[in-house]
Amino acid sequence: MKKEMNPKKRIIFAADVGSLVELKQYLDAFGGEIGAVKLGMEVLTHQLLTGEPIVPYVLESTPYKIMWDLKYGDIPATVAGAAKEIAKYGQGRILGFTVHCSAGKRALEDAVKAVKENFGAGSDAPMVIAVTLLTSLDRSDLEAMGIQGAPEEVVIRWAQLAADAGVQAIVCSPKETAKVLAINPAFMVISPGIRFAGSDLGTQKRVTTPGEAVANGASYIVMGSDLRKGNPLMNARRAAGEIVAVKYKPLIKEDIAAIFGNMRAIYDDNHFVYTKGGHGKAYVNKDDIYVDPDQLSLLCKEIAYQARDWGINVVCGPTVGGVLVANRVTEWLRRFTGDVSIMAVFADESPDGRVLKRGYPSRVLGRRVLVVEDVLNTGGSAAATVKAVQAAGGEVVSCFALCNRSADKKATTELIGVTLDALLEVDMDNFPADACPYCEQGRPINQELGHGIKFLKEMAKSDLEKATRLGWRA
Repeated sequence: MKKEMNPKKRIIFAADVGSLVELKQYLDAFGGEIGAVKLGMEVLTHQLLTGEPIVPYVLESTPYKIMWDLKYGDIPATVAGAAKEIAKYGQGRILGFTVHCSAGKRALEDAVKAVKENFGAGSDAPMVIAVTLLTSLDRSDLEAMGIQGAPEEVVIRWAQLAADAGVQAIVCSPKETAKVLAINPAFMVISPGIRFAGSDLGTQKRVTTPGEAVANGASYIVMGSDLRKGNPLMNARRAAGEIVAVKYKPLIKEDIAAIFGNMRAIYDDNHFVYTKGGHGKAYVNKDDIYVDPDQLSLLCKEIAYQARDWGINVVCGPTVGGVLVANRVTEWLRRFTGDVSIMAVFADESPDGRVLKRGYPSRVLGRRVLVVEDVLNTGGSAAATVKAVQAAGGEVVSCFALCNRSADKKATTELIGVTLDALLEVDMDNFPADACPYCEQGRPINQELGHGIKFLKEMAKSDLEKATRLGWRA
């Protein structure tokens, strides 16, 4: 089984640049947020003709590995000779080097053999990377070249050739990845021509997004223009975020219920008094949610995953519990989107409801805000937080709670005033105190959770016998 990889290590920057100065500019900008740099014909030819130390710079001054992309396609002896030089002088920093399948099975075999003889086994040994079909070619191009079959058929034929030759890695379009892996599940697939959604495809014809490429089975993705445009660091983080998101397995209802169960936060078949004085047999103890940070993080991760495409700039929660939820949701939103500018703020209580202090109004002004809450009882705190954000000039995109235990969920949604989501919805009975069937049955009131002590203390003043029957001890 393939080892799980750090998302940023999966990203290979296609350094299609014309000078060392330009290369430095981009590699410095990435700040270690990619895994490797692809040095191809353009930049390596530049080094040969100008003497600029492109390769020494990458090896000596950066943490990145090199994908050596000259697509060797010569006779077997020449290809093996090149492989020998890479193995001997790559300093363990060459991720791999490309050999075109059109060179034939013998050339691929001899390249694999040369690496073994001149480097030895080990994780740092350069991979022989078989190139199948360039992503710039479609069926009409193949017909003009006299190559039979659709692009996918050609890729599959050449992938089988590479597998038979013992090659470790292969370059192919994301659209062919699944079938290539069916030939050899151990292949390290490198998907080139990766673009963000909505990007200009340029000359590429068989491309997809970073997340889709990894979902299809790619171990590495190669990105060029979409990493260079705008802010390279933010682009690299965005690509890594897409990879994180696509590798995440969303929680189903049973998973979420199990997490609350692990926290021992949900109680049933008891007798509780709620915040507004109602009675019922179920209770969600919000305080238990915070005892285990790992379990809380799992729930907040799910919220962030569901909100990852909402364009959130700020996450805001009410004090006290909502602060913890906002912080964790923000942490995961940053990972899923790659946007480390997303902020977490909170709304304080005030005589008039909730208010943003501590310089937070300037942080939400003109920004898209996700309001989060731990447990919704009536929705009052969440509604007040929404109003506080709106008063500060923020746009509340939605409200998302860990749990909605409100008795009237429609009324709660109307009170909050924006789209409302919750990971877990608990249907709780809520009887008026004077019509509570559990009181009539004499079922003792829970005095550890909820407002049972306060209720019984007041009842004892007028009906001590009934209060005693329901568990009151003076």
